[in-house]
Amino acid sequence: RDRRCAVPRSELEETMRALPVERVSGMPAYCLGVSTIRGALVPVIDLGALLGMQLPSLPTRYLTLREGQRKLAIAVEEVLDCRHLDTSSLTPVPGLDRASRQCILDGISSMEGRLLIVLRGLHLIQAENTSVTRG
Repeated sequence: RDRRCAVPRSELEETMRALPVERVSGMPAYCLGVSTIRGALVPVIDLGALLGMQLPSLPTRYLTLREGQRKLAIAVEEVLDCRHLDTSSLTPVPGLDRASRQCILDGISSMEGRLLIVLRGLHLIQAENTSVTRG
């Protein structure tokens, strides 16, 4: 549960406290359900589950991302900071081919001597939209 992740600031709409979530059948295991955010039903993704973490997360905050009319909330345990990250310092994720990386991971870097996983925020929306609409 101690992974540090980043999303591009340009894709972040806001951070907020975690809100109640309503489970919806048929959603992937990493999707907690939907929450009403500013009057709209928004899918909520558990970032820890999405990244394959074994321990259940204890989300206290949401990061909301928007692409056009689509919106997504990422449930996280805490928001540490909002800062500039030089993307030229990103390293491709070892063991993932280019097609896999393009889904949700932009690369890895370090922050204060610790691993930092950099997510492609808008790709999370696209991946979630695809997952929810299947079968």
